[in-house]
Amino acid sequence: MVKQVRPGLCITRENPAKIRSKYNITKTPIVWLTKAKGSECPSVDPAELFKLHPTIDNFIKKVDDGIVLIDSLEYLILENDLRSVIKFMEQTNDSIMASDSRLILQIDPLIFDTKDHHLLKRWMRSLTEEDNYNV
Repeated sequence: MVKQVRPGLCITRENPAKIRSKYNITKTPIVWLTKAKGSECPSVDPAELFKLHPTIDNFIKKVDDGIVLIDSLEYLILENDLRSVIKFMEQTNDSIMASDSRLILQIDPLIFDTKDHHLLKRWMRSLTEEDNYNV
């Protein structure tokens, strides 16, 4: 999707250099969720959840039809309480809905109890392989 035409922002637990190499991504901004200090890549300590929303908000205000990918929700939950992460996702969703951008949130439903999973997915739809380029 991001390698197509749409601008993207990736928030991930993985090392950005490995992602750039693996997917041949050069321009897409990547924010690394890490406790490691001194990274050459833009990074945020996962325990500092409050720093992520301004990054996302600034991105979606600068682009048209952007895609924000968050693939490390489980890590954020480990470093914060679940309610804080759900509030962060609600705030992020509010910003996304006020724009023409999209949010892709990769989650493993097996790590959540039913109630928490429903809280997270109530304003989302599941994507399949067929949706790959139609988000």
